[in-house]
Amino acid sequence: MAEMTVRRWQERFRAGDFNSRDLSVQCEAGWYDWFCRDEALAGRLKKLSSVVMGIQAPFILDNYYVWFKNNCPVAGPLYDDARFEPLSGERNGKYFIVSLDSPHEQAKWVLYTERYGYDAPEFGSGNVRDVVRYINSMAAELEHNAQPDFLLEKQAVSDYIFRHEWKRNIPIYREGEHKFSYVSRKDRKPRKVTVTCSLEDLPSGYTAEQAEQHGKLYVFGMEQPIITDPPYASGGRTQAEKNKSPAKKYSSMGDHAPPPFDGDSKDQRSWTRWAAEWLSDARKLCKPGAPVCMFIDWRQLPAASDALQWAGWIWRGTAVWDKGNSRPQKGRFRQQAEYIVWGSNGDMPINRPVPCLPGVFKYGNPQNRIHLTEKPLQLMRDIVKITEPGGHILDPFAGSGTTVLAAVLEGYTATGIEVTDEYARLARERIKKELETCA
Repeated sequence: MAEMTVRRWQERFRAGDFNSRDLSVQCEAGWYDWFCRDEALAGRLKKLSSVVMGIQAPFILDNYYVWFKNNCPVAGPLYDDARFEPLSGERNGKYFIVSLDSPHEQAKWVLYTERYGYDAPEFGSGNVRDVVRYINSMAAELEHNAQPDFLLEKQAVSDYIFRHEWKRNIPIYREGEHKFSYVSRKDRKPRKVTVTCSLEDLPSGYTAEQAEQHGKLYVFGMEQPIITDPPYASGGRTQAEKNKSPAKKYSSMGDHAPPPFDGDSKDQRSWTRWAAEWLSDARKLCKPGAPVCMFIDWRQLPAASDALQWAGWIWRGTAVWDKGNSRPQKGRFRQQAEYIVWGSNGDMPINRPVPCLPGVFKYGNPQNRIHLTEKPLQLMRDIVKITEPGGHILDPFAGSGTTVLAAVLEGYTATGIEVTDEYARLARERIKKELETCA
């Protein structure tokens, strides 16, 4: 194989020097290794020539030679590479490869570079003109050994992935300026992230609170829904009744009742204002499109939907928790349901990788509760599935930790916040114990 410059290769290709199917001619054109039939090399070269002939950058034309390889993957059809090698023999981050129809990649044409690493393409497109344009644009960087900003961004994304996946060497794909993606090892589904160098340059639809700092860069990534069961403040008809301890309002167990909790003595106006404020703060932490699910009873259902909308969420509906058993009332409907008011942080794409979920969930109240208003674990395992795979769930009113436990059992990560010390302790102990049992 002759190591001619890319410029000389172009001249000879135009002259028709590589048209012959003769094996010696194809070897002279640059074929180094192949698994296809010898007589197929000329046709494959013609397809790859669209990349080589598109090179216009003088540095690449005069300082590189090109050679070709036909690859045989473990699974899938044969595919071809055009490999651009520095004439100096010293790669130093300057070597790059263009693959055509690789069964490993989604794009028809992909560019691998030594500087980016070979775990994933630096660039890809279904159009060869895009790839050629990109190669010509990076020539100045190759000539002057300049490191583009996206290499630092990739490192920040790598650190972000390790924090959430506890794994290194996961391929990171460039999706555009400051945008990357990877496939989670947890569920084999894609995740998209955005990187900025300043919190003053926020991606569209994000807030500063949603950023994860890695080095000097900020990464905006996974969906973070809000799934919570706040104090309803609905027990009692008078303010005096509302001011009673939740243990007396919601339990007949007397001294054996679970500990009381804070925040349940508000009247409806103050509760609505309070709910709107925490829902507004919570929304700042959520990725655009992330869902919110808030439990409530029939008394506070109108106020809950108001608060949700005042906080800037889009109200998308109400699901039902059918508790089954309830006290019968002659001539009246049983009050055997509580509700899940739900919505989203702005537009919620219909193609989110989430299954169809029911609108009614039928589970009885849990036995041996450690919290006065504890929800059934299986109910919460069903509810958290509104979250995209790999999402991080926030529960600002963690209580007995059921939401956090359900999230972890379903393959998500989660953060629970609880102001009542006794419940914070009980939740930690419960989650630890049940996860150890499942291990």
